[in-house]
Amino acid sequence: MYFRVRKQIILTAGIRETKKKIYLCNRLKSMRKLFRTYWKTCCVLLLILYASTTRNTPDIGIAYMIPYFDKVVHFCMYAILAFTVCYDRRFVYQGYILHLLPILLLTILYGIIMELLQEYFFPPRTGSFYDCLANSIGSIAGCGLFLIFNRLNTPKA
Repeated sequence: MYFRVRKQIILTAGIRETKKKIYLCNRLKSMRKLFRTYWKTCCVLLLILYASTTRNTPDIGIAYMIPYFDKVVHFCMYAILAFTVCYDRRFVYQGYILHLLPILLLTILYGIIMELLQEYFFPPRTGSFYDCLANSIGSIAGCGLFLIFNRLNTPKA
């Protein structure tokens, strides 16, 4: 009797371990597929994260000559981010502008979160409402550029 119960416990534990291994293997496969699909987006996100949280910003002479150069950089970074996300999801996009709305909202939210991180967690850096505005306008422009790019590259029937 004792051996039967012990054997059942071992078998049950073995089944649980096997199911756990299969689950982890499937999760790993889905993570690989996700990374293969969105590697460009991940790179841009990490680049923006690094640029937003680094303590030392490079002193570029041209930056002081152009007024609001900082806002232009914010605009360009988030336009590139939004375009990259839209491009990576182009197979989901089927010509409906509403499919771009979650991307637009997520990129704007990412910009707001980065500004809040700068303000509260990275002391030399400061967050700004106008930086958030430049990030949001850049996200809108990036989605707009994707619409133009997609329209130009779609074969006409």
